[in-house]
Amino acid sequence: MKPLQYLRDNSTQTPLSTAIGVNVFGDSRWGQQCGNADRPPGSLRTAELHVDITRQEFREIWRASAGVHEVNLSSAGFNGNYTFPDITTYSNAQQGLPDGSPTQYSINDTPSGAAATVPVTMVDAGLYVQDDWKVRPNLTLSGGLRFETQNAIHDHADWAPRLGFAWGIGGGGKSAPKTVLRGGFGLSTIASAKA
Repeated sequence: MKPLQYLRDNSTQTPLSTAIGVNVFGDSRWGQQCGNADRPPGSLRTAELHVDITRQEFREIWRASAGVHEVNLSSAGFNGNYTFPDITTYSNAQQGLPDGSPTQYSINDTPSGAAATVPVTMVDAGLYVQDDWKVRPNLTLSGGLRFETQNAIHDHADWAPRLGFAWGIGGGGKSAPKTVLRGGFGLSTIASAKA
């Protein structure tokens, strides 16, 4: 285990095209929805900090860990999108014929004309402690407790107890067991998506 770990990552999304999008039901979609020449591309920024501690005393191994994870998301503005009910209507629009009108035009924009963005910051933190106790040379019992919190969920406090065992079968004396039977029980939570 690494006693201290810090990770940071920045990434951006650059559009393949700055054209207005075209959506034809039952056929295809053209154009690009993410950003345009004068608007910023989408971006993702993450940072993590973890601290792990292990201590061994005679027949016990204590482990503890703490971590914080932060994600910042920004979705760039759209260029706009025309929606046509079918390929015939779209073809008529391309040729300037009547019956070539789109059924919908949509754009995400702001009254000031600035790029429509959705900044989101999610932070989650976790802390756990675990004890592995060697009851006999071939039997180890494990117990642990994990606490997690995240700003994107309603209760902000999730406790997750864990119990387990490892029993070495066969071997005997100073030789390693031929088979190890492991079992355990634990409660856990599923955090909101990070990215």
